[in-house]
Amino acid sequence: PTTTGAPSNPDLCRLITRDPVTQRIIGIDNLNTNVGKEALSGVDIGLRYALPTRALGRFGLTFDGTWLRNHDLTLPTGRVLHGRGTFDLAGQNGNFSGLGGVNPAWRFNSGVTWARGPLGAGVQTRFIGSFRECGTAAGAFNGGGLCSVDPTYQRKVSAYATVDTAVSYTLASVAGATTLTLGVNNLFNAAPPSIYNGGQDNTDATTYDLVGRFVYGRITHRL
Repeated sequence: PTTTGAPSNPDLCRLITRDPVTQRIIGIDNLNTNVGKEALSGVDIGLRYALPTRALGRFGLTFDGTWLRNHDLTLPTGRVLHGRGTFDLAGQNGNFSGLGGVNPAWRFNSGVTWARGPLGAGVQTRFIGSFRECGTAAGAFNGGGLCSVDPTYQRKVSAYATVDTAVSYTLASVAGATTLTLGVNNLFNAAPPSIYNGGQDNTDATTYDLVGRFVYGRITHRL
């Protein structure tokens, strides 16, 4: 049983009971069954290194990265979507907004900090690797094509990187320490890459910075 123009799934149709005369639905066997699964594996890397010097101050290096080995989603139909390196998993968990499908092999945050006396500064970059998105069988993008199913029509979504920087000065007093910070996020105003299957914004707002470059100031005080 199926509606006109819609694909049928025999395993799901067998759970539906219809009146033999009118074919109206009179019952559905809604069983507590695990109809799919999601498997994900990879490697997370975290590195910290401090380099104190007498003349130049104290330097710090940080690196937090992720290598994605696989991200596979098994649908109730039994079809397996291989998310690594594709945009295939967007909208496959009931959220059809075109978000949350960015699964590059590599992504990382890396930074350098410096401090000497009351002065401090730092710069950090955020990197998200490239991946593929695919079009439909007719070759049209923005239609939810799946690379796991048919990679005939595909395009490369470019890698993305932003640079954040900040400087600070700390004022010490009997009341504690007050730190004045001035920073710029997305210093080079990097635009998010275009993802034609990514919904109204043609990108993924859950992954990329849609605000662009902005300057901020902050005052913190510690007793």
